[in-house]
Amino acid sequence: MKASILPLLCGLALPAAVPARAVAQASDRDSALFVVLVKSMNRDTVFARHGLHLQVDTLPVVDDPDAQAYPDLWASFLGKIAARRSRVLKAMGMPTGNSSRPENCGGIMMVHDPTGVHRGCPKEERIVAVVGLPRDTTEGAGLLRKNVVTVRVVTAEIGPGGFSYQTFRYRLESKADQWVIIGYKLVDVVE
Repeated sequence: MKASILPLLCGLALPAAVPARAVAQASDRDSALFVVLVKSMNRDTVFARHGLHLQVDTLPVVDDPDAQAYPDLWASFLGKIAARRSRVLKAMGMPTGNSSRPENCGGIMMVHDPTGVHRGCPKEERIVAVVGLPRDTTEGAGLLRKNVVTVRVVTAEIGPGGFSYQTFRYRLESKADQWVIIGYKLVDVVE
């Protein structure tokens, strides 16, 4: 069973056994991983080949079961994460973007119809990345490896011809106080 990272990241009242330092470390870890992933995606030649500049959504991908169980708490938590990520992106000089699929904007595999299924698509194409929250990784016999995390990243390509989403799972490892991408794989495509 996965433990929720919500209490650590949003600074809730925690049991005495969890020091305040752990809360700050969890929040710092999210920001450090976020920076590594955004820099990596910004250097990706796929985006350059399209002639597009990557935009990043400040809201994280949420795949924690607690998000549905405690929606009000999560709304506050996500607002704090988005604000911190917004400051990080500004410091990096990266533009922010909205990864939501516009209403009445069909997939890129549909026959292009600007007055029908694609009437709600934006006039200019954009690629927006959404970075999830880090998850500690278990390996082999269920042993928890705190120095290896997985992060879900969704890239949304949205333009006049429709939308397409790709979902990746990135694995990162902490080596000498630096997070390093040790692998990633494409896990889903929606067009």
